[in-house]
Amino acid sequence: LLIGSGVLTNYPNHASTDLPIYRIMYCSIFYYSMLALVMQIRVAQGLLLRGSNATASVPGPETCQVLKNEETYSSIKVSVGNPPQSFQLVADTGSDNCIVKDCVCTQCLPEWGKACFVEPKKSKTFKVPLFKKEYYGGEKQGPSPARMAMNFGSGEISAEIASDQVSIGHINANMENGLLLMYDHSLEIRAHFEGILGMGRPNAEFKPRPGQPEGVKIPGFFDSAKVRYFSICFNHGADGVLGMHTTHHPKSLTSVGKTHWAMDFHGISIGDQPFKMGTCDPALKKPEMETACSIIPDTGTTLVVGPEAQIASLYEDLCNNWQRCKNTHKDLAAEMEKLTSKGIRIEGPAGALDLVQSDFDKFMDLVSEVMARSSPDAPSLVEPDVINKARAIEDKAIPYVISKASVSGEGNATGVTGKRIGKPRVIREASASKAGKKDQKGLPMTKEEGKFTIPPSMTLQLLLEHCASWIEKVDLNQEMPELKFHVADTKGNKDILQIPASSYIFSKAINVEVPSIRDVLGFPLKIRTPQNEKVCMMGFSAMDYSTELNGDVWIFGTPLFYEYTVLYDRGQGKREEINMGFTSKKETECGQCQGEKIVRSSLLDEKVNTNTQVGLEALNHLSKQPIIRKLPPGMKHV
Repeated sequence: LLIGSGVLTNYPNHASTDLPIYRIMYCSIFYYSMLALVMQIRVAQGLLLRGSNATASVPGPETCQVLKNEETYSSIKVSVGNPPQSFQLVADTGSDNCIVKDCVCTQCLPEWGKACFVEPKKSKTFKVPLFKKEYYGGEKQGPSPARMAMNFGSGEISAEIASDQVSIGHINANMENGLLLMYDHSLEIRAHFEGILGMGRPNAEFKPRPGQPEGVKIPGFFDSAKVRYFSICFNHGADGVLGMHTTHHPKSLTSVGKTHWAMDFHGISIGDQPFKMGTCDPALKKPEMETACSIIPDTGTTLVVGPEAQIASLYEDLCNNWQRCKNTHKDLAAEMEKLTSKGIRIEGPAGALDLVQSDFDKFMDLVSEVMARSSPDAPSLVEPDVINKARAIEDKAIPYVISKASVSGEGNATGVTGKRIGKPRVIREASASKAGKKDQKGLPMTKEEGKFTIPPSMTLQLLLEHCASWIEKVDLNQEMPELKFHVADTKGNKDILQIPASSYIFSKAINVEVPSIRDVLGFPLKIRTPQNEKVCMMGFSAMDYSTELNGDVWIFGTPLFYEYTVLYDRGQGKREEINMGFTSKKETECGQCQGEKIVRSSLLDEKVNTNTQVGLEALNHLSKQPIIRKLPPGMKHV
C-alpha cells in the first residue's frame, strides 16, 4: 500500500506522454495492495472470533520436538503459563489430558524432582474456572472448581481443572478447562516425574471419559492447538522425535474402538513360518463384536502386553524356531533325565519347581553351564561327568529359581510380574501319552508316568536370563527370528509390523547374592556376596483383559516405536477419519529434531539412524521397572 501511494504522489513529475501507462501501472499497484490489506483484516477478524488460541487453527509447516529417552518411556518439554514454566512431561498416546504436578501436592515424592506449577503467582494467564453444582442434601451449592480422578498404569491421579497457555516449541494453545493440576496421587513411580502430555485418540463422540465431570469438556493439547496430524518414533540409545503438522500416511488403518488408538489384531507369526490364526481369528468373533482381538499402540507402556496363554504359546514357538534355544532345550532335558536317573526328584506342581537334593547351588551351577554352552549350531553333546555336580541327595525340598544366585532388589529378570510365563509339566498317565492324549490339566505328556518336563517357553526365559554367558559378539537380529504382528482395520485394510530381536528383547540390571565358600579361621563358611549383574528378558508382560466388542486386548508398547514412525490422523470430528499409518525405519529413519525441524540424512550419527551393535549393547536397557498400563475394569470396547 505504501509503495502504491508513494508512486501516485510522484505521478505529476513524469512526462505527459507516459501518463496513460503510468496511470494503469500505479492504479493496479494501489488496487492489489488495498485488496491484500482487506484480506489480512478479514483473516484476523476470523481468528479473533474463533478464540485466542486460533492462531494454531491454520495448519503450519511441519515442526517437531525432542522426545527424551527415559528408558521405560519418553518425555517432552512443555511450557505452561505466562511467563512460561517448563516441564518434562511423559509423552503418552494412551491418554488425552495435559497433567502437570501442582506445588500444593504434598503426596508427590522427592524422587519426582522439584519442578511444579506455581499457578497465579507466576502466570498472568492462569485461571480456575468455576462450575455450577447440583443440589446436595437439599442445599444448593455455589459455583466451585471441578476436580477429577484418572487411572493410569502405575496408579491414580487426582487433579483440579484449570486454564492457561500451554506450548510445545512454537505451537501455542490457550487450554480453556484443559490444564489439569495434580494435587494428589497413588502412583507407584519411583523416578523423575513432572506430569503427562496426553496424545490419545480424539473424543469424536464427545462423551465424558472415565473420571471426567459431567457437562465439562476437557480438551487435550492437540484439540486446543488444532493439530490434526502428528508422528512419533524412538531411537535406540538416543532421543526420539515428535512430529507435528505432519502428512497423512498413504496406507493408513482406521482406528477401531472408541476410546484408545487401536487396531484389529489377528496375531503374531515368527520369522518365515506360515501365519496361523489362533484365538484372534476374525472368523471366531461373535456377530455383535467389531473385532476378535485388538491391540493398542501406546508410548506410555514399556513392553508388549497380552493374554498369558497367548504369550506362553508365542514363547514356545519362538524357542522352537531359534536354533540356540532348541539345542539348549534338548541339553537341559538330557540333564534333567540324568538327575532323575541318579535319584534326584524334580517336581513341578502349580508351576513351582522343587528339587530334592543336598546342594542347591551346585544344581544351579549345572543349569548355568547348560546355558553357557548354548550354541546356535548343531546340538552339543552332554558331558558325562557334568551330573557329578549334583550327586548328593537328601529328603529336603528346595525352591527352584532360575539363576545361580538369589535375586533381590527390584525382582527377577522378568521385571514385571515376578514370575515366568509358561508352567513346568508333571506327567500323570503313561498310557495317555501313547495315545497322544493330554493329562487332566491339558498339558502334553511324554512316555513315562511321573516324569517332569520343562516346556520350551521356560527354556527360552532361562536362556535369556543367562545371556551374559553367551551373548558377547552375538547379533541377535541375525540369530533370532523377527516377530510379525498382523494388524488390520474394519474396512479390510491390513499391515504386518515386523519387530526384530533387538527391540523385543531387553537387558536389565539386577541385584544378586553370589554364593561362595570362604575360609574363616580354618572353618569353611558359606557366604553370599552382593553383586550387580545384567540379564536379558523378553519384552512381554501378561495381562488378561477382554472387552465385549473388541475381544482380548493387547498393548503394543515401546518396541513398536523403536522400529516404526507411527503417523496419526486425528480427523475433523468424524470417527472414520481417525486413523494410523506405519513407516518402517528400513524405509525412512526416525532422524532427529534439530531447530524444530526433523532431520533425516547421512549427516546424522550412524548410531541414531540404525542399530548396528551386537551383544548386550544392541538391546534397550532398563535400569528401572517397566511401566505397564492398567485398563479400567468393565470396558466394552477399546
